[in-house]
Amino acid sequence: MAKRKKDRRYGEGSVYPYKKGYAGQISINFERTTVYGKTEDEVREKLDKLLLMSAQGLKLNPKMSFESWLDFWFERYHRPNCKERTWKDNKALMDNRIKPKLGKINLSSLALIRFRFS
Repeated sequence: MAKRKKDRRYGEGSVYPYKKGYAGQISINFERTTVYGKTEDEVREKLDKLLLMSAQGLKLNPKMSFESWLDFWFERYHRPNCKERTWKDNKALMDNRIKPKLGKINLSSLALIRFRFS
């Protein structure tokens, strides 16, 4: 009996057929996350993206809203790198312009097509 080739290493998650496509699961920080896609390659790409995000220290939750991610990013990365007045002005712009229009969208469904200049 021939051994099956193992495509993913320990800690890189697993991919398997699921309903009309594929599903993949990965465990990061003792929390299991499941992603779905139409093709096996699409699911592998999503799992790799989750691994990369965890390596960068980002909180993983595919159902996280853009608003909560924006707050996290703003406090962790933007605030330490700017002056207080700049931070206040940018925070006001974010709260009044960006969050009302894009805040409720899930990160997993956010696409570049949603962004346009008007």
